[in-house]
Amino acid sequence: GHTVSPMFSSWLSNVLPEAVRATYTGRRMFILTVTSMVYLYAASQWVDRVPGLRGFSLVFLVGWIAGLAGYWLLLVTPMPRMEVDEGGGFLRSFAEPWRTPGFTRLAIFASSWTVGMSIAGAFYAIYMLKYLDMTYSRIAIYTNITLFCMVAGYLSFGPLAQRYGSKPLAQLLIVPGMAVPILWVFTTAENCAWVVPIACVLNGLSISGLSVAISSLLYKIVPQGQDNSPYWANWTGMSALASAAGPFVGGFL
Repeated sequence: GHTVSPMFSSWLSNVLPEAVRATYTGRRMFILTVTSMVYLYAASQWVDRVPGLRGFSLVFLVGWIAGLAGYWLLLVTPMPRMEVDEGGGFLRSFAEPWRTPGFTRLAIFASSWTVGMSIAGAFYAIYMLKYLDMTYSRIAIYTNITLFCMVAGYLSFGPLAQRYGSKPLAQLLIVPGMAVPILWVFTTAENCAWVVPIACVLNGLSISGLSVAISSLLYKIVPQGQDNSPYWANWTGMSALASAAGPFVGGFL
């Protein structure tokens, strides 16, 4: 996924009109999230009824087949013709995005936010299983609450970002996003029935809004044409490192 992501993002940034980027991003994420909601609930029901290797193997097999189908669809999608830039080498191209102040600031912000949120976020499900004694089905219900709020957020925040700007939207949603791990600190077996849904709602709205805002800002910063591939490669690499660093730090703590 991370290998294909820079190429896919480069292609998308060149074919997506600027006037509809935020709205398109919201609708695209809406479709992805609805698909995740349906499959997650079905998979959790299956694993509860068929525990062990047999149950999880089928879940992984379906995901693998869906992934292959996605790559096939990408292969048959037309790519725009662009002139090849013969100048410069690999290291120069790799370092070029970091000479763009806007890209550097946005990458540092997104990476810092990802690390901060995933330090605890990666362990919410484990906490619900081991300490709150929840079933897979109940966890799936709470996860679907988050996904439902993400769906509502993608449909709402895309047009809002298009109309009022992505930066004000990001600044607005940082506060509820920061409240999520604080709520989990006070979550116990006695109050989880109402604290966890609130945390899920805030998490879904903040994730969807920030995703739309950051994606829209990134599309504005990254230049058009084939020269933008290093930008997406660096962005994907930073995102992967941040996503891995958060759970690692959380597990160490």
